[in-house]
Amino acid sequence: MAKTITMSRQGRLTVPAEARRALGLDDETEFEFEVDEQADVLHLRPVVRLSRRDTWEFLEEEQALLERSLEESRAGHVLQLSEDELRDRMRGG
Repeated sequence: MAKTITMSRQGRLTVPAEARRALGLDDETEFEFEVDEQADVLHLRPVVRLSRRDTWEFLEEEQALLERSLEESRAGHVLQLSEDELRDRMRGG
């Protein structure tokens, strides 16, 4: 069953709590929109903004490295280190 929301005179829409929970939205959220005039539909999609610092993991080569690591882990190829051993490796030792 379709539900409705009302647009104010200022053009503001209030997204019902049920829909916000279903989409995992909280606080202020920015949306991108697309108008399909033929279908008389307004599509809204939450926008996720990433800082430049966080975009590395979306590079193809980083995704390939992550996938390879996950495959090796699933195959049981893991290396267990203590925290001290890990610190030594990270320092180049």
